[in-house]
Amino acid sequence: MGPIEASARLLAVWCFTAAFILPAATFLVLTLGQLSLRLGASVARIWGRTVVRLLGIRFEIEGAERLAGRAPRILVFNHSSTLDLPVVSALCPDGALAIGKTELRWVPFIGLAWWALGHAFLDRGNPERARASIESIGRRLTRSSRTAMIAPEGTRSPDGRLQPFKMGAFHLARVSGAPIVPMLIEGAADCLPLGEWRVRPGRVRVRVLEPVPTAGWIEEDLRDRAESVRAIFARHLEPGGSGGDDLPGPPGESR
Repeated sequence: MGPIEASARLLAVWCFTAAFILPAATFLVLTLGQLSLRLGASVARIWGRTVVRLLGIRFEIEGAERLAGRAPRILVFNHSSTLDLPVVSALCPDGALAIGKTELRWVPFIGLAWWALGHAFLDRGNPERARASIESIGRRLTRSSRTAMIAPEGTRSPDGRLQPFKMGAFHLARVSGAPIVPMLIEGAADCLPLGEWRVRPGRVRVRVLEPVPTAGWIEEDLRDRAESVRAIFARHLEPGGSGGDDLPGPPGESR
């Protein structure tokens, strides 16, 4: 794709985002948030699917049935590209509660939509505040059958490879008892690597794997639990690896 076509596609994305997000966010704010839970997933899906099409991305999904319906669960995904935001939005399950870093507040239109939809920000620079946020989100998951969506790497991978996992998603699992649902995103970093603005049309493949039960998790074992879940991602994302949908065993058990 040449620079002119790439610029035109990017301009179309920002024009659509402004034309769609501003009225939608304004409407949700004027309803005092009463419709955010009911309409939020639809708003996110429309935006994500439209942006993916405008950018020329071919989108494939396996295991979408694992996101059907309202249920307490924690959807974790690898984060290799800015494209992950529209891709995850395109698959947004009903009752979704996205969890993002506080810096998202200042992204044009996206920060506004995040706030209007009632999504959560996690202050990674303040451990006490982050822990309080996790406790609050955990109660919301179980009380309202919400799906938390979070990238356990914490930030975008610089080279597309899987990074170490931070603990927020796993503390949330311990607090809520909600299962963790791994979602693998492949090809996004090839279409839009870190540091580039020109999106290359291509294929992004998403695979939603079997949920990992978390009932009975305790804080002392969380690091081992996190490593077990990360190992699932590593097996599936390594070149030529099919991985299988086997679930992690107890802490310390080799597989």
